[in-house]
Amino acid sequence: KELRVLMSGGGKRKRVGEPPCSANCADRACDLTRCCACLNVQAWSTQSLTRPLSTIKVAPSVESTDGIEVSAAESSVISADDDVRSGKRSKDHHDGGRGEGNGKSRGKGKGKPIDDDLQAEAAKIRCTVDSVRELRMLDPYSFCFQSYVKRRWLDRELLEVFASEFPAETRERYEAAIDAGKITVNGATVSPSYLLKDNDLILNTVHRHEPPVTSKPVVILHQDEDVVVVDKPASIPVHACGRYRHNTIVMLLGREHQLWGALPCHRLDRLTSGVLILAKNTAAANRIQNEIRAHTVQKEYVCRVRGRFPADEVVCTASIKVANHKLGVCCVDEENGKECKTTFNLLSEHGTYSLVRCLPETGRMHQIRVHLQHLGFPIENDPVYNLEVGRDGTQSAPSDWTVQRAVEQVTETIAARDAALRQDKAATFSGSGAPDEEGIDWRETPFYEATCGECQLWRPYPKEHDLLIYLHAYKYGCALWQYQTTMPDWAC
Repeated sequence: KELRVLMSGGGKRKRVGEPPCSANCADRACDLTRCCACLNVQAWSTQSLTRPLSTIKVAPSVESTDGIEVSAAESSVISADDDVRSGKRSKDHHDGGRGEGNGKSRGKGKGKPIDDDLQAEAAKIRCTVDSVRELRMLDPYSFCFQSYVKRRWLDRELLEVFASEFPAETRERYEAAIDAGKITVNGATVSPSYLLKDNDLILNTVHRHEPPVTSKPVVILHQDEDVVVVDKPASIPVHACGRYRHNTIVMLLGREHQLWGALPCHRLDRLTSGVLILAKNTAAANRIQNEIRAHTVQKEYVCRVRGRFPADEVVCTASIKVANHKLGVCCVDEENGKECKTTFNLLSEHGTYSLVRCLPETGRMHQIRVHLQHLGFPIENDPVYNLEVGRDGTQSAPSDWTVQRAVEQVTETIAARDAALRQDKAATFSGSGAPDEEGIDWRETPFYEATCGECQLWRPYPKEHDLLIYLHAYKYGCALWQYQTTMPDWAC
């Protein structure tokens, strides 16, 4: 379907405070600080704000087929803590419109092709590779998030809305940003006490910092006129979400392989590696997604779990529900959860851990991880579900206690990291055990902005264990096609 959004004057919206959100969007306050993806419109850099958006063809919805959608919970351990505190939805939506073709105009609208805009935007951002730490890093850049006024914001002061809806920054910083013209309404600078009205368009220009990701290459496993299949490295999100835009598989395919605007046909969590199928046009995307929904595609994962997994085949059919939408934490709930099924087979045993083959037949959020935790064999380095709860062989622990422990762990981690990041660079970083640990300090670079809250923080370089989870999409296939990768290092 084509989504026509008039961004510069003229059109009146049919309903008060109702942007063209996707069906999956919970209308959370994410549009103006970390993610405008729920609007399902192209997020433009500040260089292209003068041109109104024209007709945009929205990408087909991506089904959560692997049961491991991105979660604010695990990403908060490294770099996405601001997303959780700002109320960003944990589920990763598409950021911007995508459509047919590769390097061609999407639909029949006016203006330049979307792929050309992405190329031009990417060309202005410098990407460096730290060969010693094996990290891919981006320089900070200006970016504009935009949103129409939501119903609950009507007749409220602009500053009060930002301070209450987006706690990632302080009230004083938002007030300074409004006074400096970085937060505007309908393209004009207003006072912090401005009362928001229906059809007002709020623009929030931020100094955007993307977290480092691994520098491992995005290896192409297969490519034809319709699809491109890659071996996704851990730590790189599939498409723009949260604090990530250019450090994503979709953008890296454009930067490194000139494959701009590829459409993901399924999702893999940011910390998960393995087979990822992307389409070059909407017809191919619809075809593959329909095959996945029809359960004709067999998905095979490999994971490394804690403990000695049973030698016999284990089939888990425990229903799963999302227990905390804000943090993206799931749990087993036989009464209120959704039906799902995963088959597990022991591959090998190595003392304190085991390698397990996973065959998910459904695609619930975090399905593999929750089922393994429920069975008492959580993924060894899972930052959310590797807790001292679960069945522990024969006896189940209360599911609400499981969720409570997980939420507490994530919340404590975020709070501890926030406190540590605001310490002086020379101070001991909480949990590192090493004073003067190497990290990223933008205060000593030309990119420093005094009004940017992120520029005031010192962040340590992520370690290898921060960048992956022991879960790998090993094989995707059906009667007509099959794609598989090599085993990851931790499974060899």
